[in-house]
Amino acid sequence: MGAALGCLLYGCGYTVGFNTPPGVQTIAVDVVANASYRQRLERDLTRAIDEEVQEYSNLRRAPRSRADAILEVE
Repeated sequence: MGAALGCLLYGCGYTVGFNTPPGVQTIAVDVVANASYRQRLERDLTRAIDEEVQEYSNLRRAPRSRADAILEVE
Protein backbone atom coordinates (compact mmCIF):
# COMPACT_ATOMS: atom_id res chain seq x y z
CA MET A 1 0.00 0.00 0.00
CA GLY A 2 2.86 2.39 0.83
CA ALA A 3 4.40 1.94 -2.62
CA ALA A 4 1.07 2.62 -4.29
CA LEU A 5 0.63 5.80 -2.27
CA GLY A 6 4.16 6.87 -3.15
CA CYS A 7 3.51 6.32 -6.86
CA LEU A 8 0.22 8.20 -6.66
CA LEU A 9 1.85 11.19 -4.97
CA TYR A 10 4.76 11.12 -7.40
CA GLY A 11 2.38 11.05 -10.35
CA CYS A 12 0.40 14.09 -9.23
CA GLY A 13 3.49 16.26 -8.81
CA TYR A 14 3.36 16.38 -5.00
CA THR A 15 6.75 16.85 -3.39
CA VAL A 16 7.99 16.64 0.17
CA GLY A 17 10.24 19.38 1.44
CA PHE A 18 10.66 23.08 1.04
CA ASN A 19 11.94 24.80 -2.07
CA THR A 20 12.71 28.44 -1.39
CA PRO A 21 14.00 31.10 -3.74
CA PRO A 22 17.65 32.08 -3.39
CA GLY A 23 18.24 34.59 -0.62
CA VAL A 24 15.28 33.54 1.54
CA GLN A 25 16.64 32.67 4.97
CA THR A 26 13.86 33.81 7.31
CA ILE A 27 10.13 33.22 7.23
CA ALA A 28 7.03 34.43 9.01
CA VAL A 29 4.11 32.01 9.28
CA ASP A 30 0.78 33.85 9.23
CA VAL A 31 -2.16 32.43 11.13
CA VAL A 32 -4.07 30.03 8.87
CA ALA A 33 -7.40 31.36 7.62
CA ASN A 34 -10.37 29.45 9.07
CA ALA A 35 -13.59 29.66 7.07
CA SER A 36 -15.16 26.71 8.87
CA TYR A 37 -17.49 26.66 11.86
CA ARG A 38 -14.88 24.78 13.91
CA GLN A 39 -13.36 27.21 16.39
CA ARG A 40 -9.61 27.45 17.06
CA LEU A 41 -8.75 25.02 14.26
CA GLU A 42 -6.45 27.66 12.81
CA ARG A 43 -4.30 27.78 15.95
CA ASP A 44 -3.45 24.08 15.88
CA LEU A 45 -2.84 24.06 12.13
CA THR A 46 -0.65 27.17 12.26
CA ARG A 47 1.40 25.69 15.10
CA ALA A 48 1.86 22.41 13.20
CA ILE A 49 2.95 24.17 10.01
CA ASP A 50 5.41 26.31 11.96
CA GLU A 51 6.93 23.22 13.60
CA GLU A 52 7.25 21.41 10.26
CA VAL A 53 8.96 24.39 8.61
CA GLN A 54 11.48 24.53 11.46
CA GLU A 55 12.13 20.78 11.40
CA TYR A 56 12.35 20.17 7.66
CA SER A 57 13.93 23.34 6.32
CA ASN A 58 16.86 25.59 7.08
CA LEU A 59 14.57 28.62 7.39
CA ARG A 60 14.57 30.65 10.59
CA ARG A 61 11.47 32.24 12.06
CA ALA A 62 11.24 36.02 12.01
CA PRO A 63 8.63 38.67 12.70
CA ARG A 64 6.50 39.54 9.69
CA SER A 65 8.14 42.96 9.41
CA ARG A 66 11.66 41.50 9.07
CA ALA A 67 11.06 38.15 7.32
CA ASP A 68 12.41 37.45 3.83
CA ALA A 69 9.18 35.55 3.03
CA ILE A 70 5.71 35.18 4.48
CA LEU A 71 3.83 31.88 4.41
CA GLU A 72 0.08 32.39 4.04
CA VAL A 73 -2.39 29.50 4.10
CA GLU A 74 -6.04 29.85 3.15
